[in-house]
Amino acid sequence: MGISGLTKYIKERGRYYMEPFELDNTCLVIDGYNLTANLYATCKSCNHLFGGDYDQFFHVVFQFFNDLLQCKVTPLVILDGGWERKKTKTIIKRFSQQIERARGISHSTSTLNPPLLGTIFIDVLNKLEIRYAMCIFEADDAISSIAKNFNVPILSGDADFFLCGANFIPYYGYESRLSRYARGYVKKCHIYRVEKLLERFQGLDINVLPLASILMGNDYVDSSIFDAFFEYIQITMATKQQKIEVIFDWLKNHSLNTAIIAILKCLPVEKRENILHLIETIVNDFSKPPAVMLSLFNINEQSISEQLNNFTPFKFQGSLNNLEDMDDSVDNDVKYNNFKAQYRNVDESNELVECSDFVDENLNVSLEEWNEEKLIAALPQWFVNDHLAGKFPGYFVNILTDRICKIFLQYEDFSYCSARVISFPILTKICSLLITRKDCKISNTNTVIELLIRDGDKLGYQKLPVPLSTVSLDDIERKKIINETLQIHDDDKLDKLPPSWQLYVAAILYWMRQDNDIKLTNVHLCALLISMLIGIIDRTIGFNRPKNINQTQVRQTLNNLFLDGINKKKYQKIIGDDKSMLMVNLINSISKEDCASALPFFLEHSDVNNESSKFKKSGDNIIHVYVQFQSCLAHAMDLNALLGGIYVQPSPSEFFNGTLIYNVYSNFSTQSDVDTYIATRLNDSPGLLQIFKTLHKMISDIHKSCNN
Repeated sequence: MGISGLTKYIKERGRYYMEPFELDNTCLVIDGYNLTANLYATCKSCNHLFGGDYDQFFHVVFQFFNDLLQCKVTPLVILDGGWERKKTKTIIKRFSQQIERARGISHSTSTLNPPLLGTIFIDVLNKLEIRYAMCIFEADDAISSIAKNFNVPILSGDADFFLCGANFIPYYGYESRLSRYARGYVKKCHIYRVEKLLERFQGLDINVLPLASILMGNDYVDSSIFDAFFEYIQITMATKQQKIEVIFDWLKNHSLNTAIIAILKCLPVEKRENILHLIETIVNDFSKPPAVMLSLFNINEQSISEQLNNFTPFKFQGSLNNLEDMDDSVDNDVKYNNFKAQYRNVDESNELVECSDFVDENLNVSLEEWNEEKLIAALPQWFVNDHLAGKFPGYFVNILTDRICKIFLQYEDFSYCSARVISFPILTKICSLLITRKDCKISNTNTVIELLIRDGDKLGYQKLPVPLSTVSLDDIERKKIINETLQIHDDDKLDKLPPSWQLYVAAILYWMRQDNDIKLTNVHLCALLISMLIGIIDRTIGFNRPKNINQTQVRQTLNNLFLDGINKKKYQKIIGDDKSMLMVNLINSISKEDCASALPFFLEHSDVNNESSKFKKSGDNIIHVYVQFQSCLAHAMDLNALLGGIYVQPSPSEFFNGTLIYNVYSNFSTQSDVDTYIATRLNDSPGLLQIFKTLHKMISDIHKSCNN
């Protein structure tokens, strides 16, 4: 992420830039979704092929933050919101790359993040009462500003933070183990300080670092735009590492203004204005205090006001019409004409086109740039508050600003259309509510949402017609909206389930009721319901995933499975009302012996090293079906959040383990009588078996009644 090659550059020269650091008794500003991706990528117990082992991931995230709390570190987590328009071409490029990775599933070791990782991450933050907030757009500027205000380090894997001016702990420099001293626990790590960079390149001004990120190529700029400039400073054949070194060395002799003069001289006249605007925008975003986010973390209002008053937006000093007559302080002999033809050749062959060209040609997106202040002023206060509180997914912002939505990609069967199409009716309702709220000041004349979606094995574009909503959103109306959209009927009797189960089961029913290219069977349902039992086991005996353990060993170690204080808080009993008390009592009465007896079956089928966990091409359609379910669940949860939480949001980590589901399905599909087989395997766990049977009968009966 961020600046390509910069992390490797710093890491290989760690003796110049990094120093040991003990993390304890401090605040730590965390790049939330970057940490989410890094924790998942390094989670050896998670199998990325089957849609997400969310129980495993919950434990990894929980352990990460629990370690910080033991070190008396106060995490301040900042989350990305929607993407900014200037990042559109980067989003498109990465989406195309994801499709390539997904297509090469049988021989690829790269990962695609499951769709609900962010939900799991936020679940942990809520359970541990860790402070977090979601930016309207990208979080980088808020993260660096908050870190500077508190004078505390940043933790991220994003190379952009090497140039932000704050103390920075790159994820690769963060050790997983705890160290214990007389004063308590600490995390040993390595920290980067920008002063080290400025010392190594004497004369380098911290104010030119945003320009360095532009020249190196960040998420907003393809560095090939500057190929003519790179020829001018003679680094066209350099490696990325050499290129970074030369850029720093060149910039140390320039002010921000003179550096821009030299760069613009190398560009065609017709490109200069757009590039200058982009440079000014990035430089100012780098420096401007994000007032909204600072206030959320209790930065003194007077301090925020002073920072805003002291902020002077950078404006290029000079005229684009007479650049050749301006002094760049180093070498006035820039042979612009020699580079013009070469620059155009590079531009035409570039795999990424200018964002404005792309938007004009393919998408119905306004070219007017939104900024955070403008968007907040245009949105209703209820939406702003809930978004900043992290209750909404980031894509809501892009629907509002640009009428565009990137459809999440997972490993799936490419012989079918995108697995996410199944939940488009739910997405349509989400879009309708977002763009036609009466108290939203953003124009609602455009009722078509542009979708970035997989089309075969390539990136495609699809228009999603969105009808206007004219409803008043009182409590009764909101429940009617979600029930009609998810096809929930009174006869479904979801209220007989624990509140935290109702929306999850509603998503199962919606999934089963849709027309599908792949016919759903009882085996598909049984595998999904078996996975729902893992949360009950974890609530009862704690999170236990020992290796090579059999039923006898589990019983022998039962006395060691008592929960410590933190886990007691985590694994609370399920609560319910009078209508749901039957199922609630069944769940809460499950014994440790019941769970311990069943645990070997679940461990056997959730082991990522299990032979059946090794992907086979014939398993594409198995994966595809459960990707469809996750799409239904994700959009159902998003709609529920937008409507203010009509239902209790489920915790996917308590219900869904993709590896377990895949292996259980593969096993069950070979059985002549799957119901008898399940009863045999769970014979020593009568409580869990009873819950499974009750849930299975309820859902099967509802599904049969709908088909009659």
